[in-house]
Amino acid sequence: MTEVVLIRRFDDPISSNYLDAASLDLGWCRKLYGVTPLVSFLALDGLRCACIFRAPDAEAVRNVVRAGKRSEPEGIWACTIHPGADDDGKADSVLGKGRLVVIERRFEAPVTFDEVQATQNDNISHFKLHGVRAIRSYLSADRRRMVCLYDAPHADAVGHANRLSGLPFDRFWPAQLVSSE
Repeated sequence: MTEVVLIRRFDDPISSNYLDAASLDLGWCRKLYGVTPLVSFLALDGLRCACIFRAPDAEAVRNVVRAGKRSEPEGIWACTIHPGADDDGKADSVLGKGRLVVIERRFEAPVTFDEVQATQNDNISHFKLHGVRAIRSYLSADRRRMVCLYDAPHADAVGHANRLSGLPFDRFWPAQLVSSE
């Protein structure tokens, strides 16, 4: 089994009820393919979500998505999970506190988590100055994509700290925890 990230964009805002209904509707299919939802993060504006599953592989999650007859996701990829460097073992308690920011990254060449972490550690003052704390990261198996979770007073603080540190990102968005195992 592996963890799999699904990233989806919506033309019209959705609520957590949409994700809950989709999960219920596709329960039979998830069981068939051995896909277990772990956690979902929904953008506060309802236009993006990142969902994490445990599954045999990314194709199993794709099969469940196809059965749901919903829009194609932006990405589905197997990943490894990495705790934040300053994770004090209380990361899960932060996830529900309303200070959650998701950042999406793409890399031209494969990276290791340690390389990204070293850049962040070398520039930790930028993160501390803006009250930003790394919670967890999900690095794709091909090491070209990453989703990172931060605890921060607001989303712009995360963007600013990452810009100052020279860490690439495509977008960042404030999120809420929707569900977990």
